[in-house]
Amino acid sequence: MKIVGIHLEPGAVGWLRCWNWTTALKDRGHDVKHQPHASKQFEWDGLDDYLRGADVVITGRMAHAPVFAALLAGRKLYGYKLVVDTDDNSDDLPHFNYAFPDYHSGAGTARLVRAELREADLVTVSTNRLGEWARKYAGHVVVVPNAVDTRLYAGVRTREKE
Repeated sequence: MKIVGIHLEPGAVGWLRCWNWTTALKDRGHDVKHQPHASKQFEWDGLDDYLRGADVVITGRMAHAPVFAALLAGRKLYGYKLVVDTDDNSDDLPHFNYAFPDYHSGAGTARLVRAELREADLVTVSTNRLGEWARKYAGHVVVVPNAVDTRLYAGVRTREKE
């Protein structure tokens, strides 16, 4: 299976919501195209080449209308399935959450996230509670708990037994 991963930041969202998926699928023998740790995942003039031939495109919720529109257009053109992974309930972020200003900036970010969930062929979330929320918008939701790729911590000294 040919899988493409696209995220818009090389930090935690890209890592947990996209890179862990693509790394695991590559380890299982799938043909994976993804640029982990790269802040620029693609050049606009090369996006079609990046998406062409994909069976599945995996992305974290991105709140970036131009890129998501391009993914939808690519899905229509190339016929891939679009998986969106999220670990935020953008409808109910508390004021103290660092992302609160982003979702309540007046730019329509929360509305865009809901649209991403509605348009996805599959939405993956990290908890049952998030699953309940996402099912308000998405027809196909699967709960996959967060996991840590232990290979990233090879050689890290752990606490000795006392």
